[in-house]
Amino acid sequence: MTGQPHDPVPFRPYLRGTQPEYDSPHYRSTHNRHPKLPLVALPHTVTEIAGPRFSPKLFPACVDLARLDGNEAMGERIIVEGVVVDEDRRPVPSTMIEIWQANAAGRYAHSGDQHDAPVDPHFRGSGRIFTDADGRYRFITIKPGAYPPRALGLPAQRRPPSDSWLLDADSDRDRFRRIETVLTPEQAMREIAVRFLEMRSAIDRDRLALAQYEWNRSTRAAEIALLMRPANQERVEEEFLLGPWKELGAALAARDPAGVAIAFEATRNACLQCHVTRGRAFLNDHPVFEAVAPLPVTLQ
Repeated sequence: MTGQPHDPVPFRPYLRGTQPEYDSPHYRSTHNRHPKLPLVALPHTVTEIAGPRFSPKLFPACVDLARLDGNEAMGERIIVEGVVVDEDRRPVPSTMIEIWQANAAGRYAHSGDQHDAPVDPHFRGSGRIFTDADGRYRFITIKPGAYPPRALGLPAQRRPPSDSWLLDADSDRDRFRRIETVLTPEQAMREIAVRFLEMRSAIDRDRLALAQYEWNRSTRAAEIALLMRPANQERVEEEFLLGPWKELGAALAARDPAGVAIAFEATRNACLQCHVTRGRAFLNDHPVFEAVAPLPVTLQ
């Protein structure tokens, strides 16, 4: 024994490009947190090789972030899964994995996140799991919403320069591009459009239970969009959610085909009329409205 540290299993350096850079220009906050001097390589001894070991007994698993105390979080459900492997691509079993993420409105469940997005009391915000014998893991969660650039130390988000920021666009393509890049709630609105199509397809096939499911999910998406634009809530509820949309939900719940057909057409017309009233009639040219229309609709 020489008393010198001995590395029983030498660490294999990572190949360049296989790991994220410590200082990433695309993630501004890393500039203040990454090491400024070359790293010092420390030899691995038995202490580093043997531990620490994490156990499910001490760290209980939480694989469903989208449900808390029997209540479902708001947002679109997604599955995050993968496999943990070592340098030789061999599965690594019994490895603890933890994740953290923002809720559907883009806010973290952390005291340090104080921006004006709402906190979802039914969203955990973090999860934990241990890989199985094949190194696999699987979380159930929701698609996180975008959080403001200032949370990353970036300049404040650019706002529309005027009320005519859509009308002065050169083309419909440019208008839709502006919607997608400026209005965060459009993510929820795109989900509503897709589910509106699925709802219509289910109604056409007389599958009203499936149509009711799409109605429920669309309602949740609309609630998320309003959380991000609270100034619009009173108007949207008065003109849409508490009117034809609510009637459509009631008809679906009653399994009333005739009532569903009437309420669905009234819902579509309410959308079209709202666009015209607010000076955004070009939105009525979106393919979703043509796809769900049994007959051409003339707006007064």
